[in-house]
Amino acid sequence: VPIAKNASYAQHMKDYMLKQSAGKVAKLGISVAGKTGTPERIWKGERINDGWYVFFAPKANGPGHIVACVRLEAAKGSSEAVRLAGMYVIPELRKRGYIKGFGTDSTSLQAPLDMPVAVDEIQGEQGAVDNDTAANRARLAKKPPFKKPAVVKPVEADTSQ
Repeated sequence: VPIAKNASYAQHMKDYMLKQSAGKVAKLGISVAGKTGTPERIWKGERINDGWYVFFAPKANGPGHIVACVRLEAAKGSSEAVRLAGMYVIPELRKRGYIKGFGTDSTSLQAPLDMPVAVDEIQGEQGAVDNDTAANRARLAKKPPFKKPAVVKPVEADTSQ
């Protein structure tokens, strides 16, 4: 099923989403095409912000892409969803062999699976980078800032058309 009447529209959106996520490679560990959002809703008279991050990345094997969306209710904003994607969702999708980063067949835009990624917001200090991902995950397991997803279910998107 064609998504757009003109394939250049889809390419334009992909380029835009790649640029939107270019500054997040250190947090995510790979280059993905994504977009953040902080929708506001009103529940029983109270304004509540949710955070979301939707992204797609090339399938690790074969043509096409895998699409994922992280949504957090009552979040500070979309940065929490990006952080969750980088700490749990993307590593799990990579570990299970579903995705790889954008770029050529080389891994120039992709960190090795065991390479720590920057997690500056965890310590609450702007610009602080903790290079011990295992220690970060252990610390978060004791007191996570959000619930860890129970199951990661990738959805394949046919973007070859």
